[in-house]
Amino acid sequence: MKGSYNQAITDYTHAIQLDPNNPDYYCERGKSYFMKGSYNQAIADHTRAIQLDPNNPDYYYERGNSYHNKGNYERAIADKNRALDLAPSRAFLLYSRGVTYKAMENASAARQDFQRAAEMGHSEAKAELAKL
Repeated sequence: MKGSYNQAITDYTHAIQLDPNNPDYYCERGKSYFMKGSYNQAIADHTRAIQLDPNNPDYYYERGNSYHNKGNYERAIADKNRALDLAPSRAFLLYSRGVTYKAMENASAARQDFQRAAEMGHSEAKAELAKL
C-alpha cells in the first residue's frame, strides 16, 4: 500500500511543479505523506496549502490530524478550531476535535464535541459517547 502513496507523492510533486499555486495539490500530497506516517512532511504541505488558501477548512483539518498523530495536541486543537470556525456545520470536524480532546484526557470537552456531532447525525460520535 505504501507504494501507492509513494506514487501519489511523485504524481502530486509533478503537478506542483506544473502549477505551484494550486493548494489542492499540496493538500493531496500531504495526505499521502500522512498515510505513510511522514507527519512533518504532511504538515509542511498542509501549511503551504493554507498559505495559498487560508479559508479552506479542509487544510486545517488535515494539518490538525498530523499534529494529533505526532502527539502535539495543542496544535491539533488550534487547527481543528480554525476548521470549525470556517465550517461550523461539519459534524466530522466536531468528532475529530473530540477525538483529540479524548487523547488529551479532557473527557468533558470530548463529550461536548461528540454530543454535538451525534446530534448532527455522526454515527461514530454516538459510539464514542457511549464509551465516555
